[in-house]
Amino acid sequence: WGKALQFLRELQEAADREPDNHDIQPSVKTYHTLLRVMNAAGQHHESLKAYDDLRSRDIIPSAQIYSQVIEASCLLGDVSRALRLLETMQRAQKTPSQRAVSLLLK
Repeated sequence: WGKALQFLRELQEAADREPDNHDIQPSVKTYHTLLRVMNAAGQHHESLKAYDDLRSRDIIPSAQIYSQVIEASCLLGDVSRALRLLETMQRAQKTPSQRAVSLLLK
């Protein structure tokens, strides 16, 4: 997973060198896919790192990304982070997945 994050960083460096080339910008979809795969593989710490990386790039998370990060936080036992994310998500008028809500209620 470190290689996947490294790939995103290299992609961003390339994008920084060529800011007008939108073909090499990591997208919300790129991050959503990465988070979903990391969570499915049980790599929840890496999933949170990817989310932090996304936020450092000022990419606005989708509802799916928030839900993935809430799930990872819950599964790691960091319910306070999950609740903060839920509040942020609600302020952004986004709806969490049923799975994320279920994990929060446990």
